[in-house]
Parts: sequence; C-alpha cells; structure tokens
Amino acid sequence: MTELRELTTMSPESRLWVYQCNRLLSNDEEVQLKMDLQEFLASWNSHGAQMDATAQILHRCVVVIALDESSAGASGCGIDKSVRFMQQWGEQQRVDMISRQTVIYLEEHEVRLTGLPQFWAMRKAELISDDTLVIDPTILKKSDWPENGWIEFGKSWHQMMWGR
Repeated sequence: MTELRELTTMSPESRLWVYQCNRLLSNDEEVQLKMDLQEFLASWNSHGAQMDATAQILHRCVVVIALDESSAGASGCGIDKSVRFMQQWGEQQRVDMISRQTVIYLEEHEVRLTGLPQFWAMRKAELISDDTLVIDPTILKKSDWPENGWIEFGKSWHQMMWGR
C-alpha cells in the first residue's frame, strides 16, 4: 500500500475536503485512520478513473483530503464515496468525523475543541480574539489552506458569521 503523500506535494489548485472530529483521536485511532485512508484513496475513483489524492491528519482532530483534478475530477458519486467513508469510519470509532457544531482552536499552544454555542460565548466574553488561531473547514482549495491548518479567527469563516 502506498504511503500518504504530504499535502505540500499536491498542486495548489487541488480541491480540499476538511473533516473535523468532535473529539481528539487516540494514537491508536489516528494510526488506524491513516491506514484506512491509504486503503480508501488507493481505490478511490471516479467513473473508473483513478484519482490523484492524498490525505493528512492534523492535530489529532482534522482530516484533510486533497484531490488534484487535473487528471480525473471527482464526480458526485466520487465525492459521496469519500463522505460515506468518513461517516462510516467515525461511526465505527464513535466519533463524529463531519462535525459542523465543533470549533477547533488553539489556546496557549494546546488544541481545543468546543461546541459552536460555547465558542460564540467565549468570543462575546473576549476570550477569543481576532488573532486566535482556528481551523476553517470551509476552505476548498489547497492554495487557500495554511500549511498546518491554522488561520486567524479574523480571516476565517467564523469572523464572517460573527459580524452578522
């Protein structure tokens, strides 16, 4: 089985899917997920064409799948396969891999996960500033993805939602 490539090896135009967990993965879960991702990506295709993809697990709670669509693009069925893979893997491990109600942020060099309502309460209490580093799961293109995934709150989708 081929080792997963680093995201840095992918074209800047690669398409991204960012999956957030609702909790940190254990070391064993992270190792298992990496092996399962290798297996999945080795067989991931769109209308029979093998796709040039890789994945990376960051901070024990973020999975980024990158796809270079210059040779084979992802069809709706192909995208559904990846989403289904992540959902099923999470169900087996009792972790929500597609959590949209969790915010992942950095506090005093520690990765923190909290629910969206709690995060907004912390922002209102000024415990979250424009400089607080967060994971922005809405990024769709590798060229927009920071190297380690962290982006300042003030430059993320969170700020756009806060300003409403």
